[in-house]
Amino acid sequence: MAIDATELQRLNLQYRDLTGQTVRNYVCPITLQDRPGEELCKGHILNQSLVKASRAHVIQYKDVDNCFGQSIEPHLVKWLNLPFAKPEDLVKMAKTLTITGPDGQKIDTFWANKAAKEKFQQIGLYRPDGSTFASPFLKNVKLPPGQYKQAEIVWNLTLSNASILGSLLKAAHLAMFRMIGYSWVLNPAGDKVRRALVGFLNEKEKGPRLEHFREFYQANSEIFNHGGETMKDTLQAGTLLFHYANGDRVTGEMFAITLVFSVNDRLTTVTLPSYENDGHYFPALDLYQQFLKNRAMPHNVYRVQFSEGQFRIEANPMKLALAEKPDKRVGKPISPA
Repeated sequence: MAIDATELQRLNLQYRDLTGQTVRNYVCPITLQDRPGEELCKGHILNQSLVKASRAHVIQYKDVDNCFGQSIEPHLVKWLNLPFAKPEDLVKMAKTLTITGPDGQKIDTFWANKAAKEKFQQIGLYRPDGSTFASPFLKNVKLPPGQYKQAEIVWNLTLSNASILGSLLKAAHLAMFRMIGYSWVLNPAGDKVRRALVGFLNEKEKGPRLEHFREFYQANSEIFNHGGETMKDTLQAGTLLFHYANGDRVTGEMFAITLVFSVNDRLTTVTLPSYENDGHYFPALDLYQQFLKNRAMPHNVYRVQFSEGQFRIEANPMKLALAEKPDKRVGKPISPA
């Protein structure tokens, strides 16, 4: 799908105005590389395989977009799509799958391409209507040809906290870039998030490694609306949360921005470091790190609306309460009281 040439020109001029450097092709908001001749694409902010989510995008290098989409984002997709998954969908997501043979023997299976047929037997798993929904290979066992009804299938679904966190950090970083462009990417707070993503990209093996995102552990959570109030999505409605410590929005220190993603009827949040006044980055970062260690840290949170290039912050802080039973998979959820 073709990119928007007008948007590309706008971003290139913005980067030139901020840095004084002329752009030859496009400056990646993650790597900060300008690579003439390299293919650009409409890079997804949230993975397109999510059942119900914003389809907002930004201009991105195709290989960078594909790297995240093929390495760590499948973990986020599996986790967030679970409420919509049928048993056969879960089987396809399985890391390990065991089938009980006709004699009661437990047979391990694996997933591979057609080349594995030369050495291993493949078995088809059928729906009630007789159509095949998955075809794993059997490990070191061969069964006589035929249909085996009522076979027991056991599978394990593995999710990586590091992959989920990294995927959400990438989405939040690109969402900020979509709103305010290189002003986010080039400031110290945005650069800190960007460097974590670059550290992952530079790994030769793109496995889910927490060390690249360790400083942001518990930056993601979920919002539960017990009072029935609906909080709108950042990408669709421009809704954000600004965090202030040691006072209110006038007297206190801004230290974080929370983005809200509505995915599959759940509100998933990502809190990024931020600061408001020149020279206050490091004090604000210290508060941000304290907050991630203790999500119940007393502070003031304000609802913000991003519209027409401006952040409009409400006059009074929100009331927030820490959920009693934190979801250990993704951090401690917060809940509007």
